[in-house]
Amino acid sequence: GEPPVFACIMRVPFETLKERICNRRIDPVTKAVYNIAKDTIAEDIKARLIQRTDDTEEALKKRVQIYDSMIGGIKSVLEAVPGCKVVEIDAGHMTPQQVSDFILTHLEPCLQTEVQPAIVQPSKRIPRICLFGAPASGKGTQAAFLKEKYGVVHISTGDLLREEIKHDTPEARKLKEIMNSGGLVPDETVINLAKKEAHTAEARKNGWLLDGFPRTAPQAEAMFNGADGEPPVFACLMRAPFEVLKERICNRRIDPETKTVYNIKKDKIPKAVKARLIQRSDDTEETLKKRVQTYDSMIGGIKVVLEAVKGCKVIEIDAGSMTPKEVADIINTHLEPALAGEM
Repeated sequence: GEPPVFACIMRVPFETLKERICNRRIDPVTKAVYNIAKDTIAEDIKARLIQRTDDTEEALKKRVQIYDSMIGGIKSVLEAVPGCKVVEIDAGHMTPQQVSDFILTHLEPCLQTEVQPAIVQPSKRIPRICLFGAPASGKGTQAAFLKEKYGVVHISTGDLLREEIKHDTPEARKLKEIMNSGGLVPDETVINLAKKEAHTAEARKNGWLLDGFPRTAPQAEAMFNGADGEPPVFACLMRAPFEVLKERICNRRIDPETKTVYNIKKDKIPKAVKARLIQRSDDTEETLKKRVQTYDSMIGGIKVVLEAVKGCKVIEIDAGSMTPKEVADIINTHLEPALAGEM
């Protein structure tokens, strides 16, 4: 056989694939392909367009499931080929020209230079980490530590949801009402946002860190056990007394310019910064009580799902009585062996 010098894996969210497939039509005369929802098509051409029998959502789901179940093994084989460069592209959010430019940027060096066989390193699992805890339990702080140490993609569903409600749509307004009342956002909404982030090329390569997600057992099942799920290798449940959480939440303020979080009772804050600090609308004792009650009612089921995930180490930490550094040390003590495959 003649080994390849370059391989490209193109990733696209299912909803994008569905839109393309279900709206795809073919001109049997010219073989040109059209998207009937987006392309401007002459009436005489439109009248003769046909749809392939397998261009349906049901057929697409089966084909994507098969592809997702196979591509991991194919990638492993390609990465073991001496002199073959393997890249992944999040093609769903790029134009064809952008995808082409990306491919050529990586392909040209492979064709012009002699690529030395890669030195085989001891295998290490890709860090896929989950952090759990009630609001203000310290998840964000530990997430920042882990992101810096391992280069993982930090996925905060809270941040993703807050970004979503900035849009002036009925769905966004309804979502904002749920969040401000301390209620639970529908599973489908949160799962779709989280999977979109977890399936980017960067997250597949460097790993991801889910901050406060999944929030229910069904979410955990859908996120990790589905056809497109990627199970975590490590999960940490952070516990803290309600009074500690209340003190942190009610005194928490955010600098809208730098996104830095301050405690107005404990931190020394420059006057210029203090003047522009804001408080999140849901950072109140009343909302905190509801969110803690919701968290406490759900975390047991989530833990059961995680403990059933093969190869996932689950630990619990009493984070309320420890410094951030002490919590980080405990996490790393358990995480490193999990990444090395030592359970």
